[in-house]
Amino acid sequence: MGDLTVWKFAVPITDQPVVEMPGWPQILSVAATSPRELALWAVVDPDAEPVRHAFELRGTGHPLGRVGSHIATIQDPPFVWHLFEADPAAPPACGHWVEGQNGAVIHAAVFACRVCAEYHGGEAGRG
Repeated sequence: MGDLTVWKFAVPITDQPVVEMPGWPQILSVAATSPRELALWAVVDPDAEPVRHAFELRGTGHPLGRVGSHIATIQDPPFVWHLFEADPAAPPACGHWVEGQNGAVIHAAVFACRVCAEYHGGEAGRG
């Protein structure tokens, strides 16, 4: 494990943004940086393997659908965005489960599947 540091990551403004970050980062903050992009700051281990993390982004008044834990609310006038973890209970495309930070079991549809070594994003038929 290397020295932990804070890194900034671009988050596209889309319903299901995916952000590649080292390992299992601790998210600190999210803010609007341009009309088409948000920024996410996280504590990371720079030596950790890159993992594609899936999120759900919703505007105020939009249906939530199935989402995981709330991460941040971002004011981007005239919009207000709400960033959530992807739904950890979504059915896996590959049938595999992975162990996340602090031993929590996380669905492969949410993060990179270590068994298949491929990101699934919860899409049926992949894997």
